[in-house]
Amino acid sequence: MEQQIVKSAQIEIIPSLYNWAGLFNKHYRVSVEYYLNLQIQSGNYLNLIVPEASENLFSLYDMDELDKLILDFLSEPLSIEELLSNMQVCFDDVVIENHYQSYVEAIVNALKQLTVRKAIQPVE
Repeated sequence: MEQQIVKSAQIEIIPSLYNWAGLFNKHYRVSVEYYLNLQIQSGNYLNLIVPEASENLFSLYDMDELDKLILDFLSEPLSIEELLSNMQVCFDDVVIENHYQSYVEAIVNALKQLTVRKAIQPVE
């Protein structure tokens, strides 16, 4: 919980009316069942672009509001404990008081996914 983390410098979050990340991954991540039947439709989507040393030179991920909120808080280094404390203002008091462990688990699980996607990194 004391580990300092920060948003990676080169990532971009692109809001869009279309799920471009989902469509991209439908063609490049063919083994992921979630993307198999994905069709283009209008809505409110967040797309995370991560530069990569790969064939495409980037990865594209669809993300949710919780992921974006975490990245907004991590524009400067924070410990995980500080992040959990600071983010409480974004949640209803009843959730924090009665479901704090679920709150922590949701944030920590999102941090794990953002780390795997290289959207956040440890501060050494």
